[in-house]
Amino acid sequence: MNICSHKALLTFGAVICFFAGSWLPARSQGLVFSSFEHVQEKRTSLNLAGNEPICMDGSFGLSFDFTFFPDQRVYYGYVLRMINNHNQNIDLIYNHREKKFNVIFGDTFANIGFQVDSNLLFRSWNTCSLQYDRHTLSLTINGKPCGSKKIDLQDQCFRIFFGACNLHNFMTSDLPPMRLKDVALDNNKKMLAFWPLNEMGGINAVDSIHRRVAT
Repeated sequence: MNICSHKALLTFGAVICFFAGSWLPARSQGLVFSSFEHVQEKRTSLNLAGNEPICMDGSFGLSFDFTFFPDQRVYYGYVLRMINNHNQNIDLIYNHREKKFNVIFGDTFANIGFQVDSNLLFRSWNTCSLQYDRHTLSLTINGKPCGSKKIDLQDQCFRIFFGACNLHNFMTSDLPPMRLKDVALDNNKKMLAFWPLNEMGGINAVDSIHRRVAT
């Protein structure tokens, strides 16, 4: 449904890229996202849900580690989009002018945001965690709370995209040049899925718990 056109793995200072479904083997340190330095068709998307949404009840959370590449011209764009069956969206967007990450629910700011020191943003892994519990969405970055917001979700079955998204009515190719690893989903405080993004080949990433395939 939303197949990546350009993905890469980073390995000990060398970037190993693949195009049109072929990889060069490498020791992975995460998934590299191609951004504004490439034409729209070759910007990276990671779709966790495949053809069917991931459904959760009660409380749930999504966490991941990310870092940005330095010395790029543009950093604006979508880090994350979560879209449920009622077309409600939860987005994490980076604004390069303000050097700030913001959470969007629907088409409004959720008053949840954070900034990351440039030394950490460009040189270290940063852990972002979104949690939903009792109609409240909250976020932490590197273990520090960054705000919360009461939201009314009509359902909890989500399609989850990192980077570019080609889902109808939610299409975007704006994403920052980033690297991603250790994507985890939990439901009612139990681990539901975990994508380390350490594949050595192929065009898919596999959840190490239930073998869900991300594309």
